[in-house]
Amino acid sequence: EFLRENLLNLPEPILLVGNKLPDGDSLGSALAILDFLRFHSKEAYVHCVLAPAPNISWMLSDEDSCDEVLDEYASLVVVDDQVDSQRLGIDIKDVPILCIDHHHGNFPEHLQKEISLRTIHDPPYIHREGNKTYCWKYAPATACLLIDADIFHPNLFVSLYQDTVGFTVNCVDGFSYASTLLNSCELSNDDVEEIIRKLNPVGSFQALESYFDATITMIRGIHNDESLQILVVSASPPDHFAYL
Repeated sequence: EFLRENLLNLPEPILLVGNKLPDGDSLGSALAILDFLRFHSKEAYVHCVLAPAPNISWMLSDEDSCDEVLDEYASLVVVDDQVDSQRLGIDIKDVPILCIDHHHGNFPEHLQKEISLRTIHDPPYIHREGNKTYCWKYAPATACLLIDADIFHPNLFVSLYQDTVGFTVNCVDGFSYASTLLNSCELSNDDVEEIIRKLNPVGSFQALESYFDATITMIRGIHNDESLQILVVSASPPDHFAYL
């Protein structure tokens, strides 16, 4: 509720920015927020300082951006980055600012200790400081904060897939969020496969439903004095993936 209410209470027009060179999580999350705001009749635009890579640029349409908003914006949403003019590549005005991220290193130094104690099972960490509001959660991707807030969009599959390196980093949690997103957006496996193909033009995906209807086993131990962690994903018909 916090994230939805804060987004909807921002004065218009709203400027959404992320990484200076957008990655999948930054751009996918920003565009999901953009559609959420516009669905609720809010004037908002996404600004990319540098052109996104071709494998994610298909998410961005001409009407999603407006150069004039850089001078006119009445509030700012920073997605997946620091509230810092040099990092973002824009001049930050004295307006209400909402920062949504999953990298604790992007937050002010005096907040580091507090957020470092939190786990993925905790609700988002909220901190207000002057005109800035920070919203952070330990999660595989910034997209997870939107999914937790019941903000769903197919582009968030780009965010999850790219920021979890194909669901292999933090992949137990990545699978969980991907399954929630799949069901909430009522997407077919073919829909998701098409999104992932756009991100990875080389190669194909077989039995994609294995990602979402699987038994996941985590094995941890010591072998030759080294810590070992194995994740096994088993589906039917049997497909096995092991990550060391």
